Amino acid sequence: MKAVVLEAYNPEERLRVAEDWPRPVQRKGEVLVRVVATAVNRSVYKTANGFLPRFLATLPKVPGGDLAGEVVEGDEAGTFKPGDRVFACTDSWRPEVAWGTYAELCSVPAAHLARIPTDISYTDAAALCLTALTAFQALKAARLQQGQRVLVHAAAGGVGSAAVQIAKAQGLQVVATASAANADFVRSLGADQVIDYKQQRFEKVLAGSPVDAVIDTVGGDYEPRSLQVLKRSGTFVNLYAQFSLWPILKGKVRALLRLGPRYTTLFVSAGPDMQRVAELVAAEQLRPHVQAVMLLEQASVAHQLVYSGHTVGKVVLQVRAE
Repeated sequence: MKAVVLEAYNPEERLRVAEDWPRPVQRKGEVLVRVVATAVNRSVYKTANGFLPRFLATLPKVPGGDLAGEVVEGDEAGTFKPGDRVFACTDSWRPEVAWGTYAELCSVPAAHLARIPTDISYTDAAALCLTALTAFQALKAARLQQGQRVLVHAAAGGVGSAAVQIAKAQGLQVVATASAANADFVRSLGADQVIDYKQQRFEKVLAGSPVDAVIDTVGGDYEPRSLQVLKRSGTFVNLYAQFSLWPILKGKVRALLRLGPRYTTLFVSAGPDMQRVAELVAAEQLRPHVQAVMLLEQASVAHQLVYSGHTVGKVVLQVRAE
């Protein structure tokens, strides 16, 4: 099969197109999917540049963790059958997994899959996998009640734009940070208040009106600044430091000593929540924003666009025509 292959860990990110890459092995409980589209995520950058433990690495490998496509061979339980339109956030981004989604075929655990709602394309479905799943699980971790306020950072990005929409679907009040150029886009997603992070310090704007939760997709000094505007009873959800143990230990210490808001670092898990994402899409409460669609052979160019940090929504690789 045709696939994009990562051959070595280095800053130049050596990706090549292989026309005769071995088909993935379909294991028990898995579904073989013909990939139509896959999304570019920053986690692939972490893998390609060796930010994850190299002793776990399987190289060369096919990168990628999101897919939208058509079932070729179903699972033995009959949950999915040939011809079903499905999408998934897989665990294929992990460095020890050799077969990812930048390929014509991918074998995926049935538990990770959900059927694509009727009125959505493969391209749009692929754009919603990891980002929407991350946003959904981040808001679940925040433990918010209807009517409470949540601050979403980088709200024009993939995770941020999904978080704004899901938060509104849950009846929350949304404060978002974004550039002035993207403010109207973020408002169109449902944000009640948009703060231009380039011109305003969000902690000054929100001084005196603390929020119930913060979804932080930025990291750096956004963490201490966000804690200034968070209620003592609130929750800080850190998505930036997923691969560091320090935030986890710090959060546990803070919780034990009752020093302030609950602090949690999210480890996104593929699984049943993908069905909830599908339900939100079907109810027209969640939609993707695709900035660019590129051919699979343009994976390196697509990566550079995503790594620039200035994309609005998602960049999708088209593996085959819809």
